[in-house]
Amino acid sequence: MSHAVGGDLSVVSLDGKDEPRKIDLRVDKATPRLRDPKLRQGSQAFALVRAELRTGGPEQAPVLKGALPPPPAPQKRTPAPETFTERVLVPMATVDPGDPAQQSQAYYGPVADGVGKHAPLVNVVDLHAERSLTRTKVGLGQMLGQECLLPRAAAFRASSQTLLVACAGIDRVVELDTRGPDPSRLELRRFEVPAGPLGLALDPSGERAVVWSQFAGTVSIIDLAESAQGKVSHVKVSYSP
Repeated sequence: MSHAVGGDLSVVSLDGKDEPRKIDLRVDKATPRLRDPKLRQGSQAFALVRAELRTGGPEQAPVLKGALPPPPAPQKRTPAPETFTERVLVPMATVDPGDPAQQSQAYYGPVADGVGKHAPLVNVVDLHAERSLTRTKVGLGQMLGQECLLPRAAAFRASSQTLLVACAGIDRVVELDTRGPDPSRLELRRFEVPAGPLGLALDPSGERAVVWSQFAGTVSIIDLAESAQGKVSHVKVSYSP
């Protein structure tokens, strides 16, 4: 169970035999200049997604272009067997709580260290160990006004091992690579949708995403196939009195 504030994930036994357990989703901050061990709180965790992340399997050689010297002969080795690891992905925002012992004059002022007072994060949780694998929010620059600070719905696309997140505020659906401790840093593409995307679902094939934009009263269908180049169609929903 995710929470809108507090930075915790709750594990609740459905049979009522066990007490609820807490998984701490707070992270520290690292920038090119410093590392701040003060834990950042969490907010806006309205959605969570169970995902089976693929590991191992045959290695793929990178695509090389241009005139390059011939590579050395590859060593023979047996590829690791393909396995799947259960994770819970929690799109959220991290919040710098400030220093309670020191008065701040510019809490909402300019950010100089590369991590905003509010910053997007996708926390990766080990389902079996019940612990967060995301420990640090890394600052590598800002996209103020374009970040997904209000995630409202999410879905895991197994065929591409990516996470789709519906982001209110910027009215976008972002597709993130899940092969990292913070997928919010691994954005692959984004799709513009009408105002207020609060619902998101994938069709069984994983090739289309259906988005409900409540403010605009519109359903959007995103064609996720590479050949479709992110084509988005919209259907206006009318209400009868």
